[in-house]
Amino acid sequence: MVVNLLNNIGQAYTPMSSNMEIKKRCIYCHNEFIAKTTFTKYCSHRCNQKHYKLRKKEAQLQNEIETKPKEFANEEIRKAQMTSGVIKEEFMNVKEACRFLRISKGTLYNLIKKGIVKKHKLNARSIFKRSELEAIFND
Repeated sequence: MVVNLLNNIGQAYTPMSSNMEIKKRCIYCHNEFIAKTTFTKYCSHRCNQKHYKLRKKEAQLQNEIETKPKEFANEEIRKAQMTSGVIKEEFMNVKEACRFLRISKGTLYNLIKKGIVKKHKLNARSIFKRSELEAIFND
C-alpha cells in the first residue's frame, strides 16, 4: 500500500521503508500481520524462534534418516557374513572361529585340548584354518 503523498510544498513524497505497511501471513502460525519491511516473514520473534527450532529438528531427523539405513545395512551384512559362515578369509582368529562354528570361546578351547580343532600360532595369536574347521562338519 505504498502511496505517493503530497507534502505541504506540493512535492511528491515517497514513504520510507519503515513507514510502509504490508499485510503478510506468518509462515509459522499463519496469522495475518502488518509488516514494516518487505523481508519480514514472522509475526513475532517468538514465531521466528519456534520455526527455527522446528527446522533444525527436521534437518536432524532427515540427516538420521539418510545415514541410519546405510549404517544398519552395513552392520546387518557384516553380522550375516559372520553368523552364516560366509567368512572369506582362509585363516580366522578365535572370535571368527567361534562365530563360524557357532560355539563359545570356552568350548573352542576345550576342542583344541581334545585335539578336535587344530590351532596355528602366528606370533602370540592363535589362528585357525578355514578348511580344517569345515572338515569338522564333514566328519
